[in-house]
Amino acid sequence: MRAERLATALLACALCIAAPSRAQSIDAAAAGEPAPPQARLQARAYGFGPLGPKQAGESVQIEVRLRGESIRVDFVGAHAPDAYLVNPGTRGRAWLISRSGDYRLPVADASGPYWYDPKDPCARIGGRCAPVPGEFIAGRLAAGWRYQSATQGPDGTTSGTLWLDSSGLLLGYRGRIGTRRDERSLRVDAVSYEPVPAETFAPPDGLRTPQTRDPPR
Repeated sequence: MRAERLATALLACALCIAAPSRAQSIDAAAAGEPAPPQARLQARAYGFGPLGPKQAGESVQIEVRLRGESIRVDFVGAHAPDAYLVNPGTRGRAWLISRSGDYRLPVADASGPYWYDPKDPCARIGGRCAPVPGEFIAGRLAAGWRYQSATQGPDGTTSGTLWLDSSGLLLGYRGRIGTRRDERSLRVDAVSYEPVPAETFAPPDGLRTPQTRDPPR
């Protein structure tokens, strides 16, 4: 009898210990959120867009890092500007940050979007979309879509053609704004899906803005 009581007590004790552990693991799984889509792109920007060159026909080399809706654009090359662009996920608002100085400038930014529904791109940008022949971009076959009357097209364009990989990542576009004749476009040369830390999109501490003499606190 004593042995049976001891066995029962030990079993009850084990259950008491195991139950909180199981509950904690369930709570942790429930609280955990899936990581946002992340990627790093090497690309060329053409035209008079927010990332494009000043002269028609020329291109600017850029590196784009993505984490969900957050975007960071670094300009590459000997003649690259002494600044990089950070959009923390607020479409239309971004920071142009000096590399060598101690300031940041708020800018109206139309970069992206870079993530789409690969079966219905216009669910993201509005307007009308129709499939067109794909192209090989960055070593993969990208699906082509023609878009019209978009309200949030790539880099502010309202009509044109965009190309997506199977995940819905933008690999290129060529478009116009309204009835303007000049084009702007983006073409990805290389893409890698790799973790991009959240701090990549946070402006460094101690930067000044044109409105203040002292660093923001």
